[in-house]
Amino acid sequence: IQYLRGISREKKGNFQFDLLFSLVQNICAKVMTNDTLKNHLYEERWRVPWAPLVFFLPIFNKYNVIVTDENLSFGYGFDDPVRLTSKTISKSNIEQDSITVGNASWKDNLLKFGGWGIRLGLDGTIAYNAKNGNYIEIVEKRNNGTTQKYRFASNDAEKVVSLLRVEKSSDEVGGPNNSVKNI
Repeated sequence: IQYLRGISREKKGNFQFDLLFSLVQNICAKVMTNDTLKNHLYEERWRVPWAPLVFFLPIFNKYNVIVTDENLSFGYGFDDPVRLTSKTISKSNIEQDSITVGNASWKDNLLKFGGWGIRLGLDGTIAYNAKNGNYIEIVEKRNNGTTQKYRFASNDAEKVVSLLRVEKSSDEVGGPNNSVKNI
């Protein structure tokens, strides 16, 4: 990795090298920390339906949703989400009132986001549209005070939402709030 870091300074901005460096770094981190066995409360991995169409971009062949004690990760990768094609958000940065579940048809995905993959919606939502069907929308609170809305697909949206909900004490909210807004 030290050798690659030295090369990365020379080739900064080269997309192909950045992608290769990210993959090697991800693999090394996985081997060193054995991250696949740590704290995964929920995990789903599946090959996207349109994988044969992107055979020249194998990084988009698998879609992953991983919930740990501290983070939510979703996006594309080989076996685990890869930094360039996925998003990891601290659960403490998710606005609890923003968590919604919905179901999108092919028409909804096409009209709102222009298709499938990583897309930017007209309203600023960043979508990780891996397939039609169940999705989860969340809003991330960023350190600079701004927010960003994300939508990602999940086979078991209700389970993921239940793991994302942070339990608040009954003194804070006047009772438990585990409801899920459906769109």
